[in-house]
Amino acid sequence: MPCGAKGYYGPPVKTELAPALARAPRTDRSGPGLCQAVEVLLALQIVIIVQEVVARLYRLDLWLIYRRGAFVSQPQADQANRWVSTPSLIGSLAFIVTGVLWLIWQHRAQSNAIAITHTRLQFTPDWAVGWWFIPFANLVKPFQAVRELWKASHGPGWQNLATWRLIGWWWATWLAGVVTMGLWSGGDRLVIGSSSSSVNSISGMIATDRFAVALLAVRAISAVLAIAIVRSITRLQARAFAVAPATAPRPDERVGASMASARRLTPMMKDPLAPGEQAWVLVVVIAMVVLAVGGLAWTERTHARRGEVPVDVPIALPLPGDLTQLGANGVRFSYPSTWISKEMASNGPGQAWPHPMWTSTFTPKGEPVGVTTSAYRLPHDRAERTEAQRRAFVTRYARRVAEDLSGTATTGTIEAVLFGGSQGYRVDVSQGATSSPVTTEVNVMLNGPFAYVVRCESTPRTSVEVARGCAAILSTYTVVRRPPVQVP
Repeated sequence: MPCGAKGYYGPPVKTELAPALARAPRTDRSGPGLCQAVEVLLALQIVIIVQEVVARLYRLDLWLIYRRGAFVSQPQADQANRWVSTPSLIGSLAFIVTGVLWLIWQHRAQSNAIAITHTRLQFTPDWAVGWWFIPFANLVKPFQAVRELWKASHGPGWQNLATWRLIGWWWATWLAGVVTMGLWSGGDRLVIGSSSSSVNSISGMIATDRFAVALLAVRAISAVLAIAIVRSITRLQARAFAVAPATAPRPDERVGASMASARRLTPMMKDPLAPGEQAWVLVVVIAMVVLAVGGLAWTERTHARRGEVPVDVPIALPLPGDLTQLGANGVRFSYPSTWISKEMASNGPGQAWPHPMWTSTFTPKGEPVGVTTSAYRLPHDRAERTEAQRRAFVTRYARRVAEDLSGTATTGTIEAVLFGGSQGYRVDVSQGATSSPVTTEVNVMLNGPFAYVVRCESTPRTSVEVARGCAAILSTYTVVRRPPVQVP
Protein backbone atom coordinates (compact mmCIF):
# COMPACT_ATOMS: atom_id res chain seq x y z
CA MET A 1 0.00 0.00 0.00
CA PRO A 2 1.68 3.25 -1.10
CA CYS A 3 2.06 6.06 1.42
CA GLY A 4 -1.07 8.18 1.68
CA ALA A 5 -3.31 5.69 -0.16
CA LYS A 6 -6.93 5.71 0.87
CA GLY A 7 -6.96 2.20 2.23
CA TYR A 8 -8.19 1.07 5.64
CA TYR A 9 -7.45 -1.99 7.73
CA GLY A 10 -9.93 -2.87 10.47
CA PRO A 11 -13.69 -2.60 10.96
CA PRO A 12 -15.61 -0.24 8.64
CA VAL A 13 -16.01 3.37 9.76
CA LYS A 14 -19.39 4.08 11.37
CA THR A 15 -21.59 5.23 8.49
CA GLU A 16 -23.62 7.52 10.79
CA LEU A 17 -20.53 9.73 11.13
CA ALA A 18 -20.45 10.67 7.45
CA PRO A 19 -23.22 13.32 7.52
CA ALA A 20 -21.64 15.04 10.52
CA LEU A 21 -18.23 15.01 8.91
CA ALA A 22 -19.59 16.45 5.70
CA ARG A 23 -21.00 19.51 7.47
CA ALA A 24 -17.58 20.76 8.58
CA PRO A 25 -14.92 22.22 6.32
CA ARG A 26 -11.45 20.77 6.64
CA THR A 27 -8.06 20.59 4.99
CA ASP A 28 -5.90 17.71 3.77
CA ARG A 29 -2.56 19.31 3.04
CA SER A 30 -0.14 16.55 4.04
CA GLY A 31 -0.46 14.57 0.82
CA PRO A 32 1.30 11.36 -0.16
CA GLY A 33 4.35 13.21 -1.51
CA LEU A 34 5.40 14.64 1.85
CA CYS A 35 4.67 11.36 3.58
CA GLN A 36 6.77 9.45 1.07
CA ALA A 37 9.64 11.93 1.44
CA VAL A 38 9.67 11.40 5.22
CA GLU A 39 9.57 7.63 4.72
CA VAL A 40 12.42 7.62 2.22
CA LEU A 41 14.66 9.72 4.47
CA LEU A 42 13.92 7.53 7.49
CA ALA A 43 14.75 4.45 5.42
CA LEU A 44 17.95 6.16 4.21
CA GLN A 45 18.94 6.75 7.82
CA ILE A 46 18.54 3.03 8.51
CA VAL A 47 20.86 2.17 5.59
CA ILE A 48 23.47 4.71 6.75
CA ILE A 49 23.24 3.43 10.32
CA VAL A 50 23.90 -0.13 9.14
CA GLN A 51 27.02 1.09 7.32
CA GLU A 52 28.26 2.92 10.42
CA VAL A 53 27.61 -0.11 12.64
CA VAL A 54 29.68 -2.33 10.33
CA ALA A 55 32.47 0.29 10.24
CA ARG A 56 32.50 0.61 14.03
CA LEU A 57 32.60 -3.16 14.47
CA TYR A 58 35.63 -3.29 12.18
CA ARG A 59 37.34 -0.51 14.11
CA LEU A 60 36.43 -2.15 17.41
CA ASP A 61 38.05 -5.37 16.22
CA LEU A 62 41.17 -3.37 15.31
CA TRP A 63 41.31 -1.72 18.75
CA LEU A 64 40.98 -5.10 20.47
CA ILE A 65 43.87 -6.42 18.36
CA TYR A 66 45.86 -3.33 19.35
CA ARG A 67 45.13 -3.83 23.04
CA ARG A 68 46.05 -7.49 22.81
CA GLY A 69 49.51 -6.57 21.65
CA ALA A 70 49.63 -6.79 17.84
CA PHE A 71 51.12 -3.80 16.02
CA VAL A 72 48.61 -1.35 14.57
CA SER A 73 50.05 1.44 12.44
CA GLN A 74 48.68 4.96 12.25
CA PRO A 75 47.60 4.52 8.59
CA GLN A 76 45.50 1.53 9.65
CA ALA A 77 43.95 3.56 12.45
CA ASP A 78 43.29 6.49 10.09
CA GLN A 79 41.55 4.22 7.60
CA ALA A 80 39.30 2.79 10.31
CA ASN A 81 38.52 6.32 11.51
CA ARG A 82 37.56 7.41 7.98
CA TRP A 83 35.26 4.41 7.54
CA VAL A 84 33.43 5.50 10.69
CA SER A 85 33.43 9.26 10.18
CA THR A 86 32.08 9.19 6.61
CA PRO A 87 28.71 7.48 7.30
CA SER A 88 28.52 9.35 10.60
CA LEU A 89 28.73 12.70 8.80
CA ILE A 90 26.29 11.69 6.07
CA GLY A 91 23.93 10.29 8.71
CA SER A 92 24.02 13.57 10.64
CA LEU A 93 23.06 15.53 7.53
CA ALA A 94 20.27 13.07 6.72
CA PHE A 95 19.06 13.32 10.32
CA ILE A 96 18.72 17.11 10.07
CA VAL A 97 16.85 16.99 6.75
CA THR A 98 14.57 14.23 8.02
CA GLY A 99 13.82 16.25 11.16
CA VAL A 100 12.79 19.29 9.12
CA LEU A 101 10.44 17.27 6.89
CA TRP A 102 9.05 15.40 9.91
CA LEU A 103 8.09 18.70 11.56
CA ILE A 104 6.42 19.94 8.37
CA TRP A 105 4.51 16.67 8.06
CA GLN A 106 3.47 16.70 11.73
CA HIS A 107 2.25 20.32 11.49
CA ARG A 108 0.06 19.52 8.50
CA ALA A 109 -1.16 16.24 9.94
CA GLN A 110 -2.16 18.01 13.17
CA SER A 111 -4.20 20.52 11.11
CA ASN A 112 -5.90 17.60 9.40
CA ALA A 113 -6.65 15.96 12.76
CA ILE A 114 -8.43 19.10 13.96
CA ALA A 115 -10.47 19.16 10.76
CA ILE A 116 -11.36 15.48 11.06
CA THR A 117 -12.45 15.63 14.73
CA HIS A 118 -14.05 19.13 14.64
CA THR A 119 -12.82 19.69 18.19
CA ARG A 120 -10.17 21.77 19.88
CA LEU A 121 -7.26 19.39 20.47
CA GLN A 122 -4.74 19.73 23.28
CA PHE A 123 -1.98 20.54 20.79
CA THR A 124 -2.31 23.14 18.07
CA PRO A 125 -0.29 22.53 14.88
CA ASP A 126 2.22 25.18 15.94
CA TRP A 127 2.75 23.77 19.42
CA ALA A 128 2.88 20.20 18.12
CA VAL A 129 6.08 21.36 16.42
CA GLY A 130 7.21 23.89 19.02
CA TRP A 131 7.41 21.43 21.89
CA TRP A 132 10.30 19.67 20.15
CA PHE A 133 12.48 22.71 20.89
CA ILE A 134 11.60 23.30 24.57
CA PRO A 135 14.32 21.78 26.84
CA PHE A 136 13.14 19.08 29.23
CA ALA A 137 9.55 19.44 28.00
CA ASN A 138 10.71 17.88 24.72
CA LEU A 139 11.28 14.64 26.63
CA VAL A 140 7.51 14.19 27.04
CA LYS A 141 5.42 16.67 25.04
CA PRO A 142 6.31 15.48 21.51
CA PHE A 143 5.28 11.95 22.49
CA GLN A 144 1.95 13.25 23.79
CA ALA A 145 1.43 15.26 20.60
CA VAL A 146 2.07 12.27 18.32
CA ARG A 147 -0.14 10.08 20.52
CA GLU A 148 -2.97 12.60 20.25
CA LEU A 149 -2.37 12.97 16.50
CA TRP A 150 -2.70 9.24 15.91
CA LYS A 151 -5.87 8.97 18.03
CA ALA A 152 -7.51 12.06 16.53
CA SER A 153 -6.84 10.77 13.01
CA HIS A 154 -9.57 8.16 13.68
CA GLY A 155 -12.22 10.89 13.71
CA PRO A 156 -15.00 11.59 16.23
CA GLY A 157 -14.89 9.30 19.23
CA TRP A 158 -11.10 9.23 19.22
CA GLN A 159 -10.98 10.08 22.96
CA ASN A 160 -12.02 6.52 23.78
CA LEU A 161 -9.09 4.95 21.95
CA ALA A 162 -6.27 3.33 23.87
CA THR A 163 -2.70 4.42 23.08
CA TRP A 164 -1.06 2.39 20.35
CA ARG A 165 1.81 0.55 22.04
CA LEU A 166 4.02 1.00 19.00
CA ILE A 167 4.06 4.77 19.67
CA GLY A 168 5.38 4.12 23.16
CA TRP A 169 8.12 1.87 21.81
CA TRP A 170 8.99 4.47 19.20
CA TRP A 171 9.39 7.18 21.81
CA ALA A 172 11.44 4.94 24.13
CA THR A 173 13.87 4.06 21.34
CA TRP A 174 13.98 7.70 20.22
CA LEU A 175 15.03 8.84 23.69
CA ALA A 176 17.54 6.01 24.06
CA GLY A 177 19.05 6.31 20.59
CA VAL A 178 18.91 9.99 19.72
CA VAL A 179 18.80 12.07 22.89
CA THR A 180 21.89 10.25 24.22
CA MET A 181 23.68 10.64 20.87
CA GLY A 182 25.75 13.54 22.22
CA LEU A 183 27.44 11.25 24.75
CA TRP A 184 29.62 9.66 22.09
CA SER A 185 29.29 11.81 18.97
CA GLY A 186 32.75 13.37 19.28
CA GLY A 187 36.32 12.70 20.35
CA ASP A 188 36.43 9.09 19.21
CA ARG A 189 39.43 9.18 16.87
CA LEU A 190 42.38 7.11 18.01
CA VAL A 191 45.86 8.46 17.33
CA ILE A 192 48.47 5.75 17.75
CA GLY A 193 50.96 6.83 20.39
CA SER A 194 49.15 10.04 21.30
CA SER A 195 49.13 11.22 24.89
CA SER A 196 46.03 13.39 24.48
CA SER A 197 43.60 12.75 27.32
CA SER A 198 40.71 12.24 24.90
CA VAL A 199 42.36 9.40 22.98
CA ASN A 200 45.07 7.94 25.15
CA SER A 201 42.95 5.17 26.63
CA ILE A 202 42.42 2.26 24.26
CA SER A 203 39.99 0.80 26.79
CA GLY A 204 37.94 3.99 26.57
CA MET A 205 37.93 3.77 22.77
CA ILE A 206 36.73 0.18 22.93
CA ALA A 207 33.95 1.09 25.36
CA THR A 208 32.93 4.03 23.14
CA ASP A 209 32.58 1.91 20.01
CA ARG A 210 30.68 -0.80 21.89
CA PHE A 211 28.24 1.77 23.25
CA ALA A 212 27.91 3.41 19.84
CA VAL A 213 27.04 0.12 18.11
CA ALA A 214 24.25 -0.55 20.60
CA LEU A 215 23.00 3.03 20.37
CA LEU A 216 22.98 3.01 16.56
CA ALA A 217 20.94 -0.19 16.53
CA VAL A 218 18.36 1.46 18.77
CA ARG A 219 18.25 4.49 16.46
CA ALA A 220 17.56 2.26 13.46
CA ILE A 221 14.70 0.58 15.34
CA SER A 222 13.32 4.02 16.21
CA ALA A 223 13.42 4.99 12.52
CA VAL A 224 11.49 1.94 11.33
CA LEU A 225 8.84 2.46 14.03
CA ALA A 226 8.56 6.10 12.93
CA ILE A 227 7.89 4.92 9.38
CA ALA A 228 5.05 2.71 10.65
CA ILE A 229 3.54 5.64 12.57
CA VAL A 230 3.70 7.99 9.58
CA ARG A 231 2.04 5.44 7.33
CA SER A 232 -0.69 4.67 9.86
CA ILE A 233 -1.59 8.34 10.49
CA THR A 234 -1.53 9.21 6.79
CA ARG A 235 -3.72 6.21 5.95
CA LEU A 236 -6.25 7.03 8.68
CA GLN A 237 -6.55 10.66 7.55
CA ALA A 238 -6.84 9.65 3.91
CA ARG A 239 -9.75 7.37 4.83
CA ALA A 240 -11.44 10.15 6.85
CA PHE A 241 -11.26 12.60 3.95
CA ALA A 242 -12.50 9.91 1.55
CA VAL A 243 -15.64 9.53 3.70
CA ALA A 244 -16.21 13.30 3.79
CA PRO A 245 -14.30 15.15 1.02
CA ALA A 246 -12.62 18.41 1.94
CA THR A 247 -14.58 21.55 1.09
CA ALA A 248 -12.52 24.34 2.74
CA PRO A 249 -8.90 25.09 3.47
CA ARG A 250 -9.22 25.43 7.29
CA PRO A 251 -11.26 23.62 9.97
CA ASP A 252 -14.29 25.26 11.57
CA GLU A 253 -14.24 24.71 15.31
CA ARG A 254 -17.82 25.94 15.66
CA VAL A 255 -19.22 22.61 14.61
CA GLY A 256 -17.63 20.95 17.64
CA ALA A 257 -20.85 21.13 19.63
CA SER A 258 -22.74 19.17 16.99
CA MET A 259 -20.25 16.34 17.40
CA ALA A 260 -20.88 15.84 21.13
CA SER A 261 -22.78 12.66 20.47
CA ALA A 262 -19.84 11.27 18.51
CA ARG A 263 -17.67 11.40 21.63
CA ARG A 264 -19.58 8.42 22.95
CA LEU A 265 -18.57 6.33 19.96
CA THR A 266 -15.66 3.90 20.19
CA PRO A 267 -13.88 3.68 16.82
CA MET A 268 -11.58 0.69 17.31
CA MET A 269 -8.76 -0.37 15.03
CA LYS A 270 -8.31 -4.09 14.65
CA ASP A 271 -4.74 -3.64 13.43
CA PRO A 272 -3.15 -0.18 12.90
CA LEU A 273 -0.58 -1.75 10.57
CA ALA A 274 -1.40 -2.79 7.03
CA PRO A 275 -0.96 -6.43 5.98
CA GLY A 276 2.76 -7.05 5.53
CA GLU A 277 3.85 -3.95 7.47
CA GLN A 278 4.18 -5.90 10.70
CA ALA A 279 6.48 -8.34 8.92
CA TRP A 280 8.96 -5.77 7.63
CA VAL A 281 8.97 -3.87 10.93
CA LEU A 282 9.84 -7.10 12.75
CA VAL A 283 12.47 -7.96 10.12
CA VAL A 284 14.27 -4.63 10.59
CA VAL A 285 14.08 -4.82 14.39
CA ILE A 286 15.39 -8.39 14.51
CA ALA A 287 18.08 -7.64 11.90
CA MET A 288 19.44 -4.68 13.89
CA VAL A 289 19.47 -6.68 17.13
CA VAL A 290 21.29 -9.56 15.43
CA LEU A 291 23.77 -7.19 13.75
CA ALA A 292 24.60 -5.38 16.99
CA VAL A 293 24.65 -8.34 19.36
CA GLY A 294 26.20 -10.74 16.85
CA GLY A 295 28.78 -8.18 15.74
CA LEU A 296 29.89 -7.43 19.29
CA ALA A 297 30.12 -11.15 20.03
CA TRP A 298 32.18 -11.65 16.85
CA THR A 299 34.70 -8.98 17.87
CA GLU A 300 35.17 -10.76 21.20
CA ARG A 301 35.69 -14.18 19.64
CA THR A 302 39.46 -14.44 20.30
CA HIS A 303 40.33 -11.25 22.11
CA ALA A 304 41.42 -10.96 25.72
CA ARG A 305 39.03 -9.33 28.15
CA ARG A 306 39.75 -6.78 30.83
CA GLY A 307 43.32 -6.31 29.63
CA GLU A 308 44.31 -9.97 30.18
CA VAL A 309 46.70 -11.52 27.68
CA PRO A 310 46.20 -15.29 27.31
CA VAL A 311 49.38 -17.04 26.23
CA ASP A 312 47.59 -19.17 23.64
CA VAL A 313 46.30 -16.20 21.60
CA PRO A 314 48.33 -15.87 18.38
CA ILE A 315 49.29 -12.57 16.83
CA ALA A 316 46.52 -11.77 14.35
CA LEU A 317 48.75 -9.81 11.97
CA PRO A 318 49.92 -11.96 9.03
CA LEU A 319 53.57 -12.82 9.55
CA PRO A 320 56.23 -12.84 6.82
CA GLY A 321 56.49 -16.21 5.11
CA ASP A 322 60.31 -16.50 5.15
CA LEU A 323 61.88 -16.13 8.60
CA THR A 324 65.38 -16.52 9.92
CA GLN A 325 65.92 -17.76 13.45
CA LEU A 326 68.48 -16.07 15.64
CA GLY A 327 69.81 -17.51 18.88
CA ALA A 328 72.25 -15.41 20.88
CA ASN A 329 72.69 -13.79 24.28
CA GLY A 330 70.37 -16.31 25.91
CA VAL A 331 67.33 -15.53 23.71
CA ARG A 332 65.90 -16.98 20.52
CA PHE A 333 63.48 -15.43 17.99
CA SER A 334 62.79 -15.20 14.25
CA TYR A 335 62.90 -12.17 11.99
CA PRO A 336 62.21 -11.63 8.23
CA SER A 337 64.94 -13.20 6.12
CA THR A 338 65.01 -10.22 3.77
CA TRP A 339 65.94 -7.86 6.59
CA ILE A 340 69.46 -6.78 7.44
CA SER A 341 70.60 -7.75 10.94
CA LYS A 342 73.33 -6.04 12.94
CA GLU A 343 74.46 -7.11 16.39
CA MET A 344 76.10 -4.38 18.37
CA ALA A 345 78.84 -4.98 20.88
CA SER A 346 77.67 -6.93 23.90
CA ASN A 347 78.39 -5.20 27.18
CA GLY A 348 77.92 -8.39 29.21
CA PRO A 349 75.70 -9.17 32.17
CA GLY A 350 77.71 -6.92 34.45
CA GLN A 351 76.12 -3.85 32.90
CA ALA A 352 73.20 -2.45 34.92
CA TRP A 353 70.37 -0.14 33.98
CA PRO A 354 70.30 2.19 32.12
CA HIS A 355 73.00 0.60 29.95
CA PRO A 356 71.93 -2.48 27.90
CA MET A 357 73.67 -5.82 28.28
CA TRP A 358 73.35 -6.32 24.51
CA THR A 359 71.58 -4.77 21.52
CA SER A 360 70.70 -6.04 18.04
CA THR A 361 69.00 -4.21 15.18
CA PHE A 362 66.96 -5.53 12.23
CA THR A 363 65.90 -3.25 9.35
CA PRO A 364 64.25 -3.68 5.94
CA LYS A 365 66.68 -3.23 3.07
CA GLY A 366 67.38 0.39 2.34
CA GLU A 367 65.47 1.67 5.38
CA PRO A 368 67.03 3.55 8.30
CA VAL A 369 64.62 2.28 10.96
CA GLY A 370 63.23 -1.11 11.95
CA VAL A 371 63.31 -3.28 15.09
CA THR A 372 65.84 -3.09 17.92
CA THR A 373 66.09 -5.84 20.52
CA SER A 374 67.98 -5.41 23.78
CA ALA A 375 68.16 -6.57 27.38
CA TYR A 376 68.78 -4.77 30.66
CA ARG A 377 69.69 -5.84 34.17
CA LEU A 378 67.54 -4.05 36.71
CA PRO A 379 69.21 -1.97 39.43
CA HIS A 380 70.53 -3.92 42.42
CA ASP A 381 69.46 -7.18 40.78
CA ARG A 382 65.94 -6.61 42.15
CA ALA A 383 63.06 -8.29 40.34
CA GLU A 384 60.04 -6.06 39.73
CA ARG A 385 57.50 -8.38 41.33
CA THR A 386 54.35 -6.32 41.73
CA GLU A 387 52.24 -4.96 38.87
CA ALA A 388 52.85 -1.40 40.04
CA GLN A 389 56.62 -1.93 40.07
CA ARG A 390 56.56 -3.42 36.59
CA ARG A 391 54.52 -0.58 35.14
CA ALA A 392 56.72 1.98 36.87
CA PHE A 393 59.80 0.52 35.20
CA VAL A 394 58.10 0.46 31.77
CA THR A 395 57.11 4.09 32.26
CA ARG A 396 60.68 5.07 33.13
CA TYR A 397 62.04 3.28 30.09
CA ALA A 398 59.46 4.85 27.74
CA ARG A 399 60.29 8.31 29.04
CA ARG A 400 63.98 7.65 28.43
CA VAL A 401 63.18 6.62 24.85
CA ALA A 402 61.17 9.82 24.41
CA GLU A 403 64.07 11.91 25.70
CA ASP A 404 66.44 10.21 23.25
CA LEU A 405 64.13 10.89 20.30
CA SER A 406 63.48 14.58 20.83
CA GLY A 407 62.42 17.05 23.43
CA THR A 408 58.86 17.05 22.08
CA ALA A 409 58.30 13.29 22.09
CA THR A 410 55.44 12.01 24.25
CA THR A 411 54.49 8.61 25.64
CA GLY A 412 51.11 6.90 25.51
CA THR A 413 49.44 4.65 28.02
CA ILE A 414 50.76 1.22 28.99
CA GLU A 415 48.87 -1.72 27.49
CA ALA A 416 49.17 -5.44 28.07
CA VAL A 417 50.93 -7.33 25.27
CA LEU A 418 51.67 -10.92 24.35
CA PHE A 419 55.49 -11.10 24.43
CA GLY A 420 56.87 -14.50 23.43
CA GLY A 421 53.97 -16.33 25.08
CA SER A 422 54.38 -14.38 28.33
CA GLN A 423 52.87 -11.30 29.91
CA GLY A 424 54.49 -8.15 28.62
CA TYR A 425 53.83 -4.43 28.34
CA ARG A 426 53.56 -2.07 25.43
CA VAL A 427 53.76 1.71 25.25
CA ASP A 428 53.88 3.95 22.19
CA VAL A 429 56.17 6.95 21.87
CA SER A 430 55.31 9.65 19.36
CA GLN A 431 57.48 12.50 18.15
CA GLY A 432 56.32 16.02 17.67
CA ALA A 433 55.66 17.51 14.27
CA THR A 434 58.58 16.57 12.04
CA SER A 435 59.19 16.34 8.33
CA SER A 436 59.60 12.55 8.59
CA PRO A 437 57.47 11.27 11.50
CA VAL A 438 58.57 8.04 13.13
CA THR A 439 56.21 5.88 15.17
CA THR A 440 57.95 4.02 17.99
CA GLU A 441 56.43 1.04 19.76
CA VAL A 442 58.21 -0.16 22.90
CA ASN A 443 57.53 -3.73 24.12
CA VAL A 444 58.97 -4.80 27.47
CA MET A 445 59.03 -8.22 29.12
CA LEU A 446 60.27 -8.48 32.72
CA ASN A 447 61.87 -11.81 33.58
CA GLY A 448 63.29 -11.93 37.08
CA PRO A 449 65.89 -9.17 37.48
CA PHE A 450 66.11 -8.69 33.72
CA ALA A 451 64.12 -6.61 31.23
CA TYR A 452 63.89 -7.70 27.59
CA VAL A 453 62.90 -4.99 25.10
CA VAL A 454 61.70 -5.08 21.49
CA ARG A 455 61.55 -1.56 20.08
CA CYS A 456 59.77 -1.16 16.71
CA GLU A 457 60.22 2.06 14.71
CA SER A 458 58.47 2.78 11.43
CA THR A 459 57.73 5.57 9.01
CA PRO A 460 54.46 5.92 7.10
CA ARG A 461 56.09 4.17 4.14
CA THR A 462 57.36 1.17 6.12
CA SER A 463 54.59 0.84 8.72
CA VAL A 464 53.09 -2.39 7.37
CA GLU A 465 56.44 -4.13 6.76
CA VAL A 466 57.81 -3.15 10.16
CA ALA A 467 54.55 -4.20 11.82
CA ARG A 468 54.85 -7.71 10.39
CA GLY A 469 58.50 -8.00 11.33
CA CYS A 470 57.80 -6.74 14.84
CA ALA A 471 54.94 -9.24 15.21
CA ALA A 472 57.22 -12.07 14.04
CA ILE A 473 59.86 -11.23 16.63
CA LEU A 474 57.36 -10.79 19.47
CA SER A 475 55.50 -14.02 18.73
CA THR A 476 58.68 -16.15 18.55
CA TYR A 477 60.70 -14.46 21.30
CA THR A 478 61.92 -16.97 23.89
CA VAL A 479 64.30 -16.57 26.82
CA VAL A 480 66.44 -19.72 26.60
CA ARG A 481 68.86 -18.85 29.36
CA ARG A 482 68.97 -15.89 31.68
CA PRO A 483 72.40 -14.26 32.15
CA PRO A 484 74.12 -14.87 35.46
CA VAL A 485 73.44 -12.17 38.03
CA GLN A 486 76.64 -10.21 38.60
CA VAL A 487 77.22 -7.19 40.74
CA PRO A 488 79.46 -4.67 38.96
